[in-house]
Amino acid sequence: MLAALPEGVAKARGLALGAEVAAGILALRANDGRNVTLPPYVPGTEPGEFRGIGPGTRIVPFIRPFTLTDAAQFRSPGPPALGSEAYAIAFEEVRTLGGTASTQRTPQQTEAARFHAETPTTYWARNLRQFAKSQSTVAENARLSALIWVSLADSAIGCFESKYHYDFWRPASAVPLADTDGNAATQADPTWTPLGPVPDHPEHPAAHACTSAALQETLSGYFGAGDLSFAFDSTLSGPTHSF
Repeated sequence: MLAALPEGVAKARGLALGAEVAAGILALRANDGRNVTLPPYVPGTEPGEFRGIGPGTRIVPFIRPFTLTDAAQFRSPGPPALGSEAYAIAFEEVRTLGGTASTQRTPQQTEAARFHAETPTTYWARNLRQFAKSQSTVAENARLSALIWVSLADSAIGCFESKYHYDFWRPASAVPLADTDGNAATQADPTWTPLGPVPDHPEHPAAHACTSAALQETLSGYFGAGDLSFAFDSTLSGPTHSF
């Protein structure tokens, strides 16, 4: 791409500015915690405890946030207690709608689940690129992109801090082991499997919800009142989703 640009002052200044900013960001984020060494993860064995094996996302809560005072600043209140009515209601919704063999899930719900199963690493980078070209100046495109990516980064850091603080089990454990949760309103199904792959990190809170809500607030704050239309696609589902 650079080779195709004509030589001249504009190209030289652009390259110099890019190198300066990149060097500044690398210096700013040096020793930011992402290289922390943690002891081996020990899966839980008690009701409600996460059963994961060697989750790679354990370092996320240790990464220094960009704008938060610390990763626990907005810690989630936590999942509902295992014996509560709220837990039983959520459990039943997941059991009936989220299983591989569900007969209550609609085709639209199945498609939506598959759509959002693409790895966030590629999903967000590809779909958010459109906002880097949505404004009238390079400066505003850069500003909007910075707002978007900083909000996504910090929401993920805060989200995973909550996840590992509560270390809550996923439905793939909760449904088959429901006879151990102490809740008379939940029914164990040893053959139950989820529609999609099981992420190797604790269940609560949902990372998709954390980052999507952060993006919604960022776009609303930037564009203000009025209509904003955009579309996302997924490598795991054909239809494009419009918002």
